[in-house]
Amino acid sequence: MKPILIMKTGSTFTELAHETGDFEDWIIAASGEAPGFFTIADGVDEALPSLDLLSGVIITGSHAMVSDGGMLVDLWSQLLRDAVTARLPVLGICYGHQLLAQALGGRVADHPAGLELGQVAIEMAAAARDDALFSALPAQFPAYASHLQSVLELPPGSFVYGSSDFEPHHAVRFAPAAWGVQFHPEFKHRIACAYIRRQRPRLRDDAEMNALIKKTGPLPGAGLLLQSFCHLAKSSRFSYGD
Repeated sequence: MKPILIMKTGSTFTELAHETGDFEDWIIAASGEAPGFFTIADGVDEALPSLDLLSGVIITGSHAMVSDGGMLVDLWSQLLRDAVTARLPVLGICYGHQLLAQALGGRVADHPAGLELGQVAIEMAAAARDDALFSALPAQFPAYASHLQSVLELPPGSFVYGSSDFEPHHAVRFAPAAWGVQFHPEFKHRIACAYIRRQRPRLRDDAEMNALIKKTGPLPGAGLLLQSFCHLAKSSRFSYGD
């Protein structure tokens, strides 16, 4: 079985990584798959593998901003465009979702209302029931979020399947086998709370921070999307929605 590439676009806070592992570890844990089912590369320390050696691509989150650009963003974007052309399954998470959107012709910038943080309510469109990936998600569900930037303009041919009151583009299918989510299916409760605490300087006061932490509860189905994506990547056939 060909592995799934976890395209590593950043790392979490050093102290949190020591306690819980890094972005790729959270993705692997939430997927339910063995670590050997994945290969991890960032294009710097580890060269990005040839697409014909892969069964899919998952793009991690990052503390960087997609709109800052740079040589690595260009490198990652070209790989993603090639993967979409080849109909290799691709899933972008948070920064990865934004990177995928920008690579395909969308626009990413700061969200006009600022930061979305903590546990948020996602509502899926009725059409998601017919999507190969998003059909795995319920019509409404809670998810963890932590982002300042958003996909403000979608690339041509995109379909929006999920949103929150704050963020209109939480779940998007960008191409027949390319999906992105602004929320974090790989986060666990402990990780979500750690991100709220680290964002304290952007909040009004400790009371707001504590209210966000209090609102944030364990989400037992948080990894469902990653499990479903891995199942799709293993499949030899796909059934796409309209």
